[in-house]
Amino acid sequence: MGKLLHLGYLENNFIDEMDVAANIFVENLVKLSENKKFIEDTAVEDKLIRYACDNMLKGLMGDINNDIQTSEKNDQVLQTIIELNAVLGDHLKHTVRNMFVRMIPFNLGY
Repeated sequence: MGKLLHLGYLENNFIDEMDVAANIFVENLVKLSENKKFIEDTAVEDKLIRYACDNMLKGLMGDINNDIQTSEKNDQVLQTIIELNAVLGDHLKHTVRNMFVRMIPFNLGY
């Protein structure tokens, strides 16, 4: 994993894909604001989440053919990543509570 995250490796292999993802993100934001009205926060948040996921899939996982920003066919993957992120955030946010739950006898804790 360390070799995959090496800066030289990333620069040589994934910068172009990240540039494409950024261009798609900007095009999507422009399409949202074509009628020159205010854009809802949820619409921008959705585009931002899709952009971040696209970068993660292309850059870290090497899936350069994903189309998560432009297609809804992989929304289940996107939703799973969002839910895993929420679980990890909750686990890190409540570390003291988790320590007490682990101390419950008879293997009732996790």
